[in-house]
Amino acid sequence: MEKSSLQGLLKTPKKICIFPHRNPDGDAMGSTLGLMLYLKKLGHSVELISPNEFPKFLKWLPSSASVVYFNRETSKAKKLIQQAELLFCLDFNTLSRLGDPMAEVVSKTTCTKVLIDHHQQPDAFDYVYSNTSMPATCQMVYHFIEEMDGLELLDFQIATCLYTGIMTDTGGFRYSILPSTHQVVSELLKHNIDPGKISSLVLDSQSPNRLKLLSGVLNTMEVLPEYRTSILQVDKNQMLALGHQKGDTEGFVNYGLNIEGQVLSALEGLYAKMETSKGEMLIEFFPEDAPLTVANFIGLAEGSKENNEKPNGEPFYNGLIFHRIIKNFMIQGGDPKGAGYGGPGYSFPDEFAGNTKKHDTKGILSMANSGPNTNGSQFFITTVPTPHLDGRHTVFGRVIEGLDVLEAIENVPTGANDKPKDDVKIISIEIIRAGKYKNYDASKTFKEELANLESKKKALLAKQEEETKKALGSITNGMKTTASGLMYKFTSENGGAKPGKGNLVKVHYTGKFVNGQVFDSSVSRGEPIEFPLGNGMVIPGWEEGIGLLGKGDKAVLVIPPSLAYGEQGAGGGIIPPNATLIFEVELVDFK
Repeated sequence: MEKSSLQGLLKTPKKICIFPHRNPDGDAMGSTLGLMLYLKKLGHSVELISPNEFPKFLKWLPSSASVVYFNRETSKAKKLIQQAELLFCLDFNTLSRLGDPMAEVVSKTTCTKVLIDHHQQPDAFDYVYSNTSMPATCQMVYHFIEEMDGLELLDFQIATCLYTGIMTDTGGFRYSILPSTHQVVSELLKHNIDPGKISSLVLDSQSPNRLKLLSGVLNTMEVLPEYRTSILQVDKNQMLALGHQKGDTEGFVNYGLNIEGQVLSALEGLYAKMETSKGEMLIEFFPEDAPLTVANFIGLAEGSKENNEKPNGEPFYNGLIFHRIIKNFMIQGGDPKGAGYGGPGYSFPDEFAGNTKKHDTKGILSMANSGPNTNGSQFFITTVPTPHLDGRHTVFGRVIEGLDVLEAIENVPTGANDKPKDDVKIISIEIIRAGKYKNYDASKTFKEELANLESKKKALLAKQEEETKKALGSITNGMKTTASGLMYKFTSENGGAKPGKGNLVKVHYTGKFVNGQVFDSSVSRGEPIEFPLGNGMVIPGWEEGIGLLGKGDKAVLVIPPSLAYGEQGAGGGIIPPNATLIFEVELVDFK
């Protein structure tokens, strides 16, 4: 983050909006309220807009009564966002965590956006303060104020907000604490905050019904010592009967971790214990994002999914090796041939539509493939963030315990084709079912999801097309449309000679999404690009569009996904799947 530029923006009064993520917790509310109070002291007009309600046990926080709720004050919130000159996004790394439709409203704004967050792989913002080692965004807000030379403006209210967020996000100063965390807390204490009172307000303000709900949840606890796992279940009927409030179940899952030796406590979900010749890894699946892929993996792992390699009932992955290991990239397995070309004898489609998961951290479980819609049994686990794989491989899980085992496999010596010199085997994979997935049937789910996938895909594409049409608005007025679907309009036409196939063209361009956000520009770099026309070096929409221009002509091109990057997207997630792109182009020269 460029300190001087942001300080310059904050020197004069601005209309500012601040956002926490959907279903905000103590760190989200503490950081946003603390920052709001600080910015108000600088003379700015500041609104804190939350996507939805935050827990009742946080509503004592200073100025929390002024929060605007997008879900119930939508018109007011939209107007405030559209009028804002500066937006601050706190405690989340991507706008999708605001939830729809708020994320869409924010994405369409053109004002400066600032991100302050401690999660992996933040999206592109105008200013980014990201530090994944920080235990809480509230600590980052303290350092932000420090960088802005504003610590003299700290007071009792700001300190109370920041302390609350640090306390809640570290589990009462138990997890991820840094030496600097205690230093920050010691500075906050100088403003006469009362840690005991804050702790009591957060932890000891429980309603009788919440305790009754907790009692019911604890009675369901199932301890699985062989997995070092505790499973707890929430009865939704009991929640309704007890008048469940936002935040009532927050912290329930942590009770399972109070048992000695437990590494996982879950309210619901699908998990796998993968035993390898290097040790065990515990994997969490993403059945909401990739139901078909998860069902395929679990069905193969348990032997319930028919395939051409092993008899029905025999676990597919047991005894297979990790046949490809690339340090600082990934480990790959699941090939019955052990060489990279084998599979189960069938293939199934990618799951990108509606899948919010990314290759954004170490330990991501994703499908290996040989191209679009060629998934089978092979999978890989990342050892570093690999955003360039987004939109090309389906993410369907992550390693939540045993990253040291992942590292041990990653560091095995390899030979030709990145194959380990000594085999690293998958000994067994055991599936853990919790909550609503207690009776999960992988084979049945696979068949159902395969049948539903095409209709879901069509529905999502129709929605995207409608949103794109709405977003384009008047941009397409006066445009011509070619037979392929390319839309174009000259903004300057000089009648010059046009290039043909094989001509080396020199083009200036600015590429935008339909919301107006610029994703690339040769103009900002000060150097046009050169490429031979008609040789397939650029997307089809460019080939066709540039071929329409004469030397010196300028035009706006609206390129549909079929002439751009299609279902795969591009640029490591920069261009999302099925994106319509807008290019302002100028044919500078050709030869």
